[in-house]
Amino acid sequence: MLQELDSAVVARRPGEHVCVLYRSDDERDRLMAAYLRDGLQIGHTCLCVAGAPESAAVLSALRGSDVSRLDVNRRPHRFRSEAPTPPTTRLIADWSRATFEREDATSARVVADVSWVLPDQGDDITRYEANATTLATSYAQSCVCLYDLNRVDYVIYELISMHAKVRVGGVMLENPYTSEADSSMDPGSWL
Repeated sequence: MLQELDSAVVARRPGEHVCVLYRSDDERDRLMAAYLRDGLQIGHTCLCVAGAPESAAVLSALRGSDVSRLDVNRRPHRFRSEAPTPPTTRLIADWSRATFEREDATSARVVADVSWVLPDQGDDITRYEANATTLATSYAQSCVCLYDLNRVDYVIYELISMHAKVRVGGVMLENPYTSEADSSMDPGSWL
């Protein structure tokens, strides 16, 4: 039952970009695995961006699932604010482009634990999230960005303002005050 609930409360439709706030590594891993498992079961191509320990935990939770349409990428080691495109955005943009250039890809899911860019990158989080929204709406894919509530207190407004939906404490909230992404942004221009 909990697994069904977890997969039901995250982005499921192409174009959705959801912020998921969590409090523990176990909660993060469970949510990532449920989101990916749900997508893989219905034939979506999936991308998981996380560190090595998180990736291993998610893959372990997916044991028994067909993971042939799953790509796991380790997050970049460092978030450089001076970079014109945040490395995670570049990784997701490259993956999305390559995925949808294949004839068999019709829908995709991206999940990334982005807590690692904190605590000293608050200003760039808004830019990263605006880019993620553009990516979600530029391709037939949904994107879920996970953040550890123990680390995001000073940028919580920025995180919430960039997402139409926010999941916290097991509850999905619609955000009527979402900041609009710039629809003229072309993901290819970031590279």
